Amino acid sequence: MFIFKPMTNEYVIDTERFGFKDEKFVEQMAQFLEERIPDSEIAIEGNIVKAEVPDEYTKRMFKLRGNKFLYQAGLKDDYRLVSLVKSDAGEGYMIVEL
Repeated sequence: MFIFKPMTNEYVIDTERFGFKDEKFVEQMAQFLEERIPDSEIAIEGNIVKAEVPDEYTKRMFKLRGNKFLYQAGLKDDYRLVSLVKSDAGEGYMIVEL
C-alpha cells in the first residue's frame, strides 16, 4: 500500500532578539501561527520557532502571518521580521528590534 504524504515547506523565525521582557511572546507567536496556518506543525526549539507548513504557503505568506502577530500583539513599533542570511536553522526570518 502506498501512503501519500503532502508536500511541505519548512520555515523558521529566529526570536533571539526578543528582549528578556518579551520572552512570553515566543509561545504566543507559535500558538498564533498554528491557529492561522491550517495543517501546520509548529515547534519551539530554544530561540527558534520552526514551522512545517503546506506547500501552498509561500515564504511571503509565512512572513505576513508573522507580521500580523507582531501587529496584533502591539509589537509592530518595536520589532520587525527580516530575512535570515544563510542560517543553519533553515530558511526563514529573524526578529530585529527597531
